[in-house]
Amino acid sequence: MRTSKKDHIRNAVVAGANLIPVAGGILGVILDKYLPSELETRKNRLIEDISNDLEEVKEKVSVDWLQSPDFISIFMKAFRGAIEENRHEKIISFRNILINTAISETDEFDEVTFYIRLVNDLTVDQIRVLHHVYSGRIEGGFDTKNENNVYREFQNIWPAVDQSYLMACITELIRFNLISSSNKLLKEKKTNKGHVLTGFGERFVKYIFSPIQISPN
Repeated sequence: MRTSKKDHIRNAVVAGANLIPVAGGILGVILDKYLPSELETRKNRLIEDISNDLEEVKEKVSVDWLQSPDFISIFMKAFRGAIEENRHEKIISFRNILINTAISETDEFDEVTFYIRLVNDLTVDQIRVLHHVYSGRIEGGFDTKNENNVYREFQNIWPAVDQSYLMACITELIRFNLISSSNKLLKEKKTNKGHVLTGFGERFVKYIFSPIQISPN
């Protein structure tokens, strides 16, 4: 019987997932003894979701590419990141990285690897801040002469959030060069907002926020 492209895609996803050692040492003992059911449920759900994701873009996907060492390397990193998460925003971000990598067929992986690292390291609140900037949900812009207005704006959006924590979140996004208040960049983008996405930030958010849409609370 001839194997369909859908079966090839699912087999590639399952094969990649089975290569991943989820944990070792003491954590491995805890997982083996106390959490095998939860882990297996997450793994199976993720395999099904990613298989369906790739099925949606199958006309743009090469099965040979999915089975290549380069793609498998990215797959293992992103899959492991996703299986260790329970937050919707992060899981969707990892799935989007895999979709975009699958259809890009590029062997220049350093930037994509950095995307995975960022999704692993950023808090969900930081991802929500990026989504606000990305989707243009901040109204009115910011006074570019007073950078602190960006913090006050997000305090209005999340009044219960501690100011020092919020400042730490946004400062780190600046440090990663995802957003900037550079006057030169603001002029280039013709905006009065105090912070905008950098070129790197734009590439990053496009990779993690589409094609599956994230709707942070």
